Amino acid sequence: MEVNDEFTRGGLNAKNMRPSNITLYTITLLSIAAGIYWWPQTEPIHLVLFVVMAYITGFGITVGYHRYFTHRSFKCKPWFAYLLMILGTMGLTGPLLQWVRTHRAHHHY
Repeated sequence: MEVNDEFTRGGLNAKNMRPSNITLYTITLLSIAAGIYWWPQTEPIHLVLFVVMAYITGFGITVGYHRYFTHRSFKCKPWFAYLLMILGTMGLTGPLLQWVRTHRAHHHY
């Protein structure tokens, strides 16, 4: 199996960082800073929604992207596979096929 060197050498560097990822990380950090600034105005429902969204997107990444799409650890109905794909995408990890390819290369070594 031939593995793309871009994803197996050198770790994270400017050569293999996509501009869209840099933009996304910047927006995320600015959102966190804004959340800290406006913390006194936060309602309990906001914290509940944050925890719920963190849980379901984490589920989409770990169960969907990792266990189902990368390792094919289980079988499921097509509608559930689509749900896992949507939840994983909501976790801001990038395109599904790129994630699977990179993770399979990670397991190759």
